[in-house]
Amino acid sequence: MERREFLTLAGCSAVTLTAAVAGADKSLLWAASTGALSSGGRQALSAAVNRIVPHSNPALKALAGQTAQALATRMKTDAGLRATVQGVIAELNQQSRKTYNKPFAALIPEQQNVIMGKVQASGSFQHLVNQVLADYYDKPEVWHALGYPGPVNDHEHMEGGYLVHGYDKLDW
Repeated sequence: MERREFLTLAGCSAVTLTAAVAGADKSLLWAASTGALSSGGRQALSAAVNRIVPHSNPALKALAGQTAQALATRMKTDAGLRATVQGVIAELNQQSRKTYNKPFAALIPEQQNVIMGKVQASGSFQHLVNQVLADYYDKPEVWHALGYPGPVNDHEHMEGGYLVHGYDKLDW
């Protein structure tokens, strides 16, 4: 690890720890380390991710939070993703204020679904959805929670591949 990366990581950790001690919203502690979005933008991104991959299982909801964090972190270095996410968030907030006179993150899930339905045809929104799905469903924890055992090469007991181990007998 380079010195600059270490100092950045240490500084972000200190800010996150300070926010935790001060009683900040624990679901958004990652926001302290990402400067690409405003506080309202981070909340809107979290809300959008939770609507794109809605789950009632608390473990899966936590993984959705990790996806929002990963996107916000990538936005710091990926100008195209930053522009896309900021544009989508602005569009979601604009539609929500127009329809419900509230920002997107302040809406209940059913209202958020209505707003997302209004912007779903835009290419930027579809790009965000694809980024969320790629990150979220790339997590082995999600695979296991959904009943997918993972790639055959991750299991020593699966030597010979799915063909000799009943690939068509999965519960899901």
